[in-house]
Amino acid sequence: MREWLMRGLVVALVGASALGCGGDDDDGDRACSTPKLTGSPSVFFDGTATLKGTGTLAPGPAEGDELELSIDGPSSSEGIFPDGLFKIPTVCGSNFSYEITDLAAGTYTLTYEVYDPNDYTAPKFTATSESSVTVAEGATVTFDPTF
Repeated sequence: MREWLMRGLVVALVGASALGCGGDDDDGDRACSTPKLTGSPSVFFDGTATLKGTGTLAPGPAEGDELELSIDGPSSSEGIFPDGLFKIPTVCGSNFSYEITDLAAGTYTLTYEVYDPNDYTAPKFTATSESSVTVAEGATVTFDPTF
């Protein structure tokens, strides 16, 4: 009886530790949550403004696809490099939030691209905001674009 109880305890402990290694874990790398794109431009639009808001993806992207955001000015476009360069946000549902810091004053539109994480040859989906937003140096502006 004692040997059976010990075997049962070992099996229960091994099973519990295996459950901790899969599925939704505490640090969130496998949990699905609304993606948040936080970062700044690196070259063309360097300044002191902040632009933030929420957007809705067009139908089609699958959960787990990678989501990239760029900001488009009158003569150029630049990707927003996420804080933690290797933490590319993934699609989970149809919404996302963003915060672009260190942005120059100007008038901008936003573009998102969705990629298959196993194939970066071309985006699966792309869309540009239907309207533009103007930000002043040092300002924090909320813009909830429609794509």
